[in-house]
Amino acid sequence: MLKQLLQRLALEYQDGLPLLEDLDSYLRDFVPQALLKSSSLQQAFGISHQEMELLYKEAYLQYENNKLEEASITFRFLVLFDPWIKKHWMGLASCQQLRKFYDKALHSYAIAAALDSEDPYPHFYAYQCCLASNNLIDAQKALLLAYQRTSEPCHAKLRHKIEFLHQRVFSSTCKI
Repeated sequence: MLKQLLQRLALEYQDGLPLLEDLDSYLRDFVPQALLKSSSLQQAFGISHQEMELLYKEAYLQYENNKLEEASITFRFLVLFDPWIKKHWMGLASCQQLRKFYDKALHSYAIAAALDSEDPYPHFYAYQCCLASNNLIDAQKALLLAYQRTSEPCHAKLRHKIEFLHQRVFSSTCKI
C-alpha cells in the first residue's frame, strides 16, 4: 500500500514537487506552502482517510509479522502524513522499542503521551525503554506517571502490574 501511495503521489505531484536532491527548496518552498493550506501533509496531498487506514493496517500487519524495519518505515510515513494520530506514534514507538532504539522510542512515546495525556501506556512503555537503557531514575519517573493515569477501572490490571513492578524494581527507593 505504501509503495502504491507514494507512486500515486509522485505521479500526481510530478510538476509541483522539487526533486529530492533539492531538499533545501523542498523545505523552504513546498512544505510551508502545502501546510499553510492544510492541517497535515495527508490533507495537502489529498490522501483519504481510507488510504490512511489501509496504510495503518499494512504497518500493523508488518509489525505483527515481526517485519519491524518495514513497519517502522510505514509508521514513519503515517506520522509524517498526519502527526496528530496517537496510534501512529504508538506503532512507531513500539517498533523502535523492539528494535532497541530506546531513545527514538522514548521520543515517539512522548509525542503519543502529549496527544493523549490520560493514557498510561505511553508512560508505561517509556518505563520499559528507560529500564532497558539502565536509566533507573527516568524509569521510575515514567512508571509513576503511568501509575497516576490508572485510576479508571479499565486500567486496573495495568495498575496492579505497575504496583508489582515498582515494588520489585524500586522497593528500596520510594513508594507510589
